[in-house]
Amino acid sequence: MTKFDRSKFMKTFVSQTPHHGAKSKGAASAGVRFEGGKHVMFSYQWDCQAEVQGVREHFAKLGIPTWMDTDGGMQADIYDSMAQGVSNAAVVVAFMTQRYQDSENCKLELKYAKQKKIPIVPALMQGNGWRASEWLGVITAGALWTPLHEAATMQQNLQSLVEQIKMAVPTTSVTAEAKPARTLSVRAAGDSE
Repeated sequence: MTKFDRSKFMKTFVSQTPHHGAKSKGAASAGVRFEGGKHVMFSYQWDCQAEVQGVREHFAKLGIPTWMDTDGGMQADIYDSMAQGVSNAAVVVAFMTQRYQDSENCKLELKYAKQKKIPIVPALMQGNGWRASEWLGVITAGALWTPLHEAATMQQNLQSLVEQIKMAVPTTSVTAEAKPARTLSVRAAGDSE
C-alpha cells in the first residue's frame, strides 16, 4: 500500500477537477450567499494549509464566500484577527487533524465559535482511523464529519461538505446570475388587472 501524498493529490485535484478549469461557455455563475454578507471561515492547522487552500479554490468556483488567515487578516494581533474571522462567519469549517487538536490557537478559535453559537461543520483531514477526542471530540460530538483525506472520494465529499454548510445555516440562499426566474402571477377567478 502506498502512502497518501496529500500535497501531490491537491496539485492534481486542483488541476484536473472541472470546477478549477475555465468556465464553460454559457454556464451560469451561481453562488451561495449568507445573511449579512457573512462567510465560511476555514479553521485549520497550518500543516494542511495547501489542502485547505485547494478546498477554498473549489468553493470560490462555486461562488461561496470564504475567509482564512491567508487573506492578510492575521497581520496585526492574531487573537483580534481570529475573533474577527469567527464573528463575521456564518459557519466555521474545522479541518481536523491531530495537529489541529493539539494547537492552542485552533482550540481557542473553535471554542470561541461554539460560544458565539456559530455552526461548526467538521472536515476530517487525517485518515488511518484517527478520530477527534478531548476538547475537539466534545465540540464536534454528534456532527457528521466529512472525510477529505482520500483522493477517491474527494469530489463527492466536497459536495457533501457544501450541503452540510447549507443545512447548518438555514438562511443560506443560492443565487444564479443567469436569466432571472420568471415570476408567475396567480389571480383569483373574477379578478381584473
